[in-house]
Amino acid sequence: MYNGNMKGKDAPQNIIVWENPRFEIRIPREPHIDAQDGGHVVIYPKARVSYTWQLAKRDRKELIDLEAACERAMLDALPADHVNIQRNGNWFFLLRPRAKKGTGPHLHVHIYGRSKTSRRQPWGQALKFPDPKTGWLKRISPMDKKQITAFSRRLRKLLA
Repeated sequence: MYNGNMKGKDAPQNIIVWENPRFEIRIPREPHIDAQDGGHVVIYPKARVSYTWQLAKRDRKELIDLEAACERAMLDALPADHVNIQRNGNWFFLLRPRAKKGTGPHLHVHIYGRSKTSRRQPWGQALKFPDPKTGWLKRISPMDKKQITAFSRRLRKLLA
């Protein structure tokens, strides 16, 4: 859980901001959306499933509540004018059955803040993700300590 530490492996782009026995909410290691354009967080169910329907009914309902809380926290605490949600089941790994153990199919939910002033991800258009080999992820600014703290505090209030 985020405690204000921004050093080493807990650098601002690689931290857990909220956790319970079934889910984690993280600031991703390499955000897809610049912090000044609305930010990026990811919800991870701890159950290793590919599809939402594979979660226990209670967990499916909780996932929707977590998505809603993240949306609200991003809109309240970050420079986001809108939010996009994308659920992934890591279909990439379904095509690679020899992938390293523990990296296989794993449902996760990306929550992207969208800004009317973004230059990289224009307002009103679908998100664009170039090939990672181009290095575009290295040019994305992660959330700073102040943004992480504001998002984390708002999220915890919403989930209390």
